[in-house]
Amino acid sequence: MTTAASSSRTKASSSVLVGLQVVCVLGLLLSAVALYEHVIYSRGLATGPSFCNISSRINCEAVNASEWSVFFGLPIASYGLFFYTALLGLLTIARRQDDEVVTASHSVAFLASFAASFISLALFGISHFIIGALCILCIGLYLINFAMLGMLWVGAFRGRVLAGLVVGVQAILSFLRAACVSGGGSARKSLVGLVLVGLLSAIAPEAVYSVASRNSATSTKLPTEEAIARWKAQRVVSVESDFSGGAFSDYSIGAADAPIQIVEFADFECPGCRVLYARMHELLKKYEGKYRFVFRNYPLDQECNPSIKKEFHRYACLAASFTRCAGEQGRFWQALDFVFTDPVMTDERTTLDVRGFLVEQASQTLGLDGQAMDECVTSRRYYPKLQRDIEEANRVGLQSTPSVWINGKQVERPTIDTIEGILKDILNAR
Repeated sequence: MTTAASSSRTKASSSVLVGLQVVCVLGLLLSAVALYEHVIYSRGLATGPSFCNISSRINCEAVNASEWSVFFGLPIASYGLFFYTALLGLLTIARRQDDEVVTASHSVAFLASFAASFISLALFGISHFIIGALCILCIGLYLINFAMLGMLWVGAFRGRVLAGLVVGVQAILSFLRAACVSGGGSARKSLVGLVLVGLLSAIAPEAVYSVASRNSATSTKLPTEEAIARWKAQRVVSVESDFSGGAFSDYSIGAADAPIQIVEFADFECPGCRVLYARMHELLKKYEGKYRFVFRNYPLDQECNPSIKKEFHRYACLAASFTRCAGEQGRFWQALDFVFTDPVMTDERTTLDVRGFLVEQASQTLGLDGQAMDECVTSRRYYPKLQRDIEEANRVGLQSTPSVWINGKQVERPTIDTIEGILKDILNAR
């Protein structure tokens, strides 16, 4: 009878271990996909909307654009890689050990999944109430954490939550004592393995970026030296701009006779445009007095861009019009910074919501006359100017956004490294 009961418990424990391993593998795969999505968005490698940018509520881009997607300089997905890899390693090792070790591993996994479930609830609350959007990859990981907790709760501890947590803490303390104090060989090796997994998880974003940037099918980046060589080989074209000084003229920073002439065409909802603009702002500080930077609009929005045949970036024309209207009150560049950096432009809200946000909240933040901004945006008086920008961009060969011309030569797949390399090359040649 005792032997049969023991055998039954062993089979049950083995089933729980196998189930947990399967769930950990799923969590590892989802974390890897989430990390890839975060890297290509935040590093400007995305060439279009994310596959999980589904609706106003399900929007990975809005989540990735928020400050909550990164913790201590690392994407949240990197922590997921570490968590599921470490747990998978623990469960795999435990399958080959005696019942005491299996029980200890169950306890540690229970403690870990309990903490992960609590964190999942907190992150869900942040996404729902603060960011205003949810990521389906994140939701998948939350469900995996709850599934692990449920499997252990029912299959291993029969609802004895406190007992499972206490044993889990004791098991971790015993492991640390064995690894750091007693010098236990297997414990020390396991600790080294954990450290290595942590280091690999920390460098994973750079590894993903390196692979993604070399993938010509999905990347907007070329190796810097090759990109500079291609820029040199480009024919010079005249990007016609209007510097007459009227309300419908082009905005620029820098001297007209500066040795470096930069023209950028961008869309306010384009992930790559948002990343490049933020880094360009910092780069140009290093070259003050040596450049003129001209910003032009190319909204990927059928509302004002006849080149766009279906709904894509729904608020790009509205946002571009808002910045031009802010220019009437001498706040064009401030409005540009605001719209490029505010996460609302990465969320699929209704056009009315975004318009209200820009006219009311953004205007107040920027110190603008809200009534005048409302009249200006409503009138759409700058749409003809936006269309002239679009026509000029099409004439000189724009293929995607962002598009940058430096001294009349187009920069293919512009990145901040390539642009800085070109600026140095121009100044060195002088």
